[in-house]
Amino acid sequence: MSEERPEISGYAFAGCAVYGILGTLWCLGNVFVRWMGPCPAFSSKTDCYWSEAHKLWLFPASQIAFVVIGYLLFKLAQRRAKK
Repeated sequence: MSEERPEISGYAFAGCAVYGILGTLWCLGNVFVRWMGPCPAFSSKTDCYWSEAHKLWLFPASQIAFVVIGYLLFKLAQRRAKK
């Protein structure tokens, strides 16, 4: 008795791939912005302040949200493939 695993449709696979690529770029951009700080060297801004919530969102909250949402989307695609 072999248990057949359902195939994920091409659209679902493509959507997960696009989400993965764009989300990774977004998360890396947030890490870069956090690393640069609220007042980067090329900025003429003089009021340099970030709230703790903003700092938390830049790193690690956006990365955690990306992973959790990606996992949920993948599980949804698997569930739809079973139908």
